[in-house]
Amino acid sequence: MGDLTFKPASGGDLILQNDDAGAKIQLNNDDTIDITGSIDTATFNGTVGSSATFQSGMPVQIYRSSIDSTTDHSSSSSWANHAAFVVTNKRANTKFYLQATCIVYVEGDTINNQALVGINTVSDGTGTWLSWNDDAQPVGRMTVAGTGDVGTATVVGYVADTGSIAERTYYLVFRPSINNKNMNIGIVQGLLIEYI
Repeated sequence: MGDLTFKPASGGDLILQNDDAGAKIQLNNDDTIDITGSIDTATFNGTVGSSATFQSGMPVQIYRSSIDSTTDHSSSSSWANHAAFVVTNKRANTKFYLQATCIVYVEGDTINNQALVGINTVSDGTGTWLSWNDDAQPVGRMTVAGTGDVGTATVVGYVADTGSIAERTYYLVFRPSINNKNMNIGIVQGLLIEYI
């Protein structure tokens, strides 16, 4: 059985529309297709192009990581790096939500020593802090209540504009709040969501 082909005169466009052109499909001579109106139901099996428009808040990619190692640090005046999260944004000018939950141990013979954990753009904590409130300090912390304590610390980071598509690295850094009180950071569960 042969195909049935509809085509316009040379150089013209092929247009299929309703009586008032409120719904229209136009096959253009430049090999593009324009659709007027809305598509209520359909199954799309192709690839969404980089210029496609998405609604605000729509996820573009989800990146998870798990790190099972330990790092010790005892200086309250410097930040130590425990983990690096390397990611390339799928689209330009999107947003990043980052969350890291880690198991920490801090010597706590001094009451109210804190395990401070943050996400920074530089491995020694001298870059930009990625925190919801844009403070100059990270927001994840765990207070030690006695002689040594083990618990979890969760820190959340936010990037308002990823800029151009490129690989970038974010570092999970940490330090104790009281000098010479050793802090040990262990298993980390990381989550990064890129969204519009």
